[in-house]
Amino acid sequence: MLWVLAQSLRAWGVLLSLAWAVVPVQVFGAADAESDVTASVRTLAENTFRTADKDKKGYLDEHALRVARRVLRGALESGLRRNLPGGQKTLDRIVSLVSQREIKAGSDGKITRAQFVAFVEDLMQNRDAILREAERKATQERAAARKAQQRLYRAWMQQLQRQLSQGNRRKRR
Repeated sequence: MLWVLAQSLRAWGVLLSLAWAVVPVQVFGAADAESDVTASVRTLAENTFRTADKDKKGYLDEHALRVARRVLRGALESGLRRNLPGGQKTLDRIVSLVSQREIKAGSDGKITRAQFVAFVEDLMQNRDAILREAERKATQERAAARKAQQRLYRAWMQQLQRQLSQGNRRKRR
């Protein structure tokens, strides 16, 4: 029982450290330097690989790959802000990338550190593309709602002006 508790606390500690590796990408975006983003993505990939490669072989087999995907999915979920444009649908699309994307493995079926880092970098580029697309759609929806609100306001003002002018005509008679 104590061992299970220690393992779960260790997993949470790893997850939190991985989440902090994603934070610079989320907080600063691409505003500062591309190297900062690349460094944080590389740190995330290295930490995830190190966590999944428990036997220190230098490659990931099937079981280690499942562990790596689970840790990476948790790090992505915790690193994203909760009020994403597009809401839960966007979050689901980003999280599904982790489980659905194929990692290019060698001929022996094992995934090396370099291959895993390339996978994570590709994953982050796709995540950023999904976020940009969701933000673009949200901006378009806000603009359409604003135009509809302006149309309603103009129609209301015209109706109000007609009522006022009819009231003025009645008073004159």
